[in-house]
Amino acid sequence: MQIKFREWSELTEDERIDGIYTARAWVRKEFPLLLPADITPACKAKFIDAAEKAERFAQSCKRTLEAMA
Repeated sequence: MQIKFREWSELTEDERIDGIYTARAWVRKEFPLLLPADITPACKAKFIDAAEKAERFAQSCKRTLEAMA
């Protein structure tokens, strides 16, 4: 049996949201990276990139709010 690996464009919106949420927790070192097993390495890299960008944005927002307080 051969696995058909999926690209980013083949994932559902829910799979993308869940994957980015999971990857963000992984970036924060909260738990292991748990992504679908049938994604390509490029798709995995896209999840990690999106998570890292989201975390940088979240930290920037946090610093801004702290500075305003």
